Amino acid sequence: MNDSTRSLRQRLHVLDGLLMAIERRHELVDILSGCESTDLALQEIITRLGVTEPAARVLLDMQFRRLLPQEVDKLQQEAAQLRATLDP
Repeated sequence: MNDSTRSLRQRLHVLDGLLMAIERRHELVDILSGCESTDLALQEIITRLGVTEPAARVLLDMQFRRLLPQEVDKLQQEAAQLRATLDP
């Protein structure tokens, strides 16, 4: 696998994590509001949402504007384009 493909796959992984977290946003907010530290929140996100550490870090940094329907549509479109590129 070349660097370009690896980079696209990593981006798709992050997008999938974002989209899943948006679907489970109430659970994500519960996790964040119940944690005393960023490290604990990171571990809880990994455990309860089943994402990798890089995806969990993106979720911790996610801005609430990502919850807007227009933003969700953009993420879904980008993920679909990456899938089409990676799996022609």
